[in-house]
Amino acid sequence: MKRATKTEDLFMFLRNYAWDLWGAAPVIAGFAFEGLEAEVERSPGYGPPLSQFCQKENFEVAVYCILLKEFGYVEDEGCFSGFDT
Repeated sequence: MKRATKTEDLFMFLRNYAWDLWGAAPVIAGFAFEGLEAEVERSPGYGPPLSQFCQKENFEVAVYCILLKEFGYVEDEGCFSGFDT
């Protein structure tokens, strides 16, 4: 089984256990890239203050997903969709 398939299966597993992408992407990227610490500008967010607070990690999650895709850990970007949030 290719590593991309294993990674995509892990996204599906976590999604089925009600994880959100903001929790799953950093954990999976941490497995793929040991010691990874993304220093990414916080997303400004939009809407009410609580919504803005929840959106602040959008850029960081995007970087994790892009790294997984670009380094061959993910082939089908569909594994990033369908999460609870």
